[in-house]
Amino acid sequence: MLSKKMKILIIISSMDAGGAERVASLISNYWADRNWEIVILTFDGEENKSFYKLHPSILHAHLDIAKRHESVFKKIFATIKRIYVLRKNIKAIKPVIIVSFMDQINVLTMLASGFLNIPVIVTEHVDSSVYPPNKMVDMIRKVIYSYAAALIGVSEGVLKYFPIKLRKKGLVIPNPIDMRGVVKRSDKNANQRKIIMGMGRLTEQKGFDLLMKAFNALKDKHGSWDMKIWGEGLLRDELKDLRNKLELEKRVKFPGLTKTPFEELGRADIFVLSSRFEGFGLVLCEAMACGLPVISFNCPSGPSEIIKHGVDGILVPHENLDELIRAMDMLMSDEFLRNKLAVSAVKAVERFSLDNIMVLWDKLFEKLGFSADSGWQR
Repeated sequence: MLSKKMKILIIISSMDAGGAERVASLISNYWADRNWEIVILTFDGEENKSFYKLHPSILHAHLDIAKRHESVFKKIFATIKRIYVLRKNIKAIKPVIIVSFMDQINVLTMLASGFLNIPVIVTEHVDSSVYPPNKMVDMIRKVIYSYAAALIGVSEGVLKYFPIKLRKKGLVIPNPIDMRGVVKRSDKNANQRKIIMGMGRLTEQKGFDLLMKAFNALKDKHGSWDMKIWGEGLLRDELKDLRNKLELEKRVKFPGLTKTPFEELGRADIFVLSSRFEGFGLVLCEAMACGLPVISFNCPSGPSEIIKHGVDGILVPHENLDELIRAMDMLMSDEFLRNKLAVSAVKAVERFSLDNIMVLWDKLFEKLGFSADSGWQR
């Protein structure tokens, strides 16, 4: 029996604000708490610090290879350089296992780690049937993933995209919630304004334009309600222009990023996931954990694996604005229903607690020949 210290290498494009990045920080911190040696490699420069707090023992190294190029020749050269730099660092770090995040990074990691005899776990966080990567990446990953130690999808819907051969080595491990940070929804008196909340990157994917249009249809009927949309992204100006066009400047706010999402969720009264597509929908779980009644579009993957419609939340037909308006109107009008859904929501998401999800990672490590308890390779 050859023993090795449990050193895990996490590879991800950056540690900016985002769902995959948040998951990377949660699982890395959990393993670091076990006294495992954790290294995070990101493709960005040293000026980009992690948005999420990392355990003091974690080494976060920046490879500074994220620069994008326009010409085909420069793109090819940059890709070769990324693979070279990544491989050089993998060999220097000498991890016993690698966990890679997101499609393009997964492909580069698989190419860079070839013949190094280090198991690579690739993780997919987006439903590729709705939001596929470019054809070249998609073609390569369907071939190269067959050499991965495991393929992790954050939901059943994410894994269904891949061929049956790949799904045989696939495993669903949902995104975890760190229950230690949960802030329960606070009760409000009759004079306090109520808040509908959205949270996520300000991109087309998150559908905040649809959320504002739905709120606009209800603003006169529900004059004591406001809306906050937390996050940053390329569509900030466009979304603010839409808000102004709808004359919602006083009712809809874009506060930006927050490092205390649970505290902000705890101040809300309803949470709405208006996404056009999701892989999982971690923020939906976090809102439910805070005791918020939730409404979500029934994206092709994710929300239906979290919400039981009418029991712990409301699922709305995908991108159906009329049904979204109807669901929001129903919850805004009925405090009893809001409270009923909220109580059930808290219980429903306990299965996604960090401790429960990390058991699934332990089982995967054991399947691959590692003892999660001792940290030794068999």
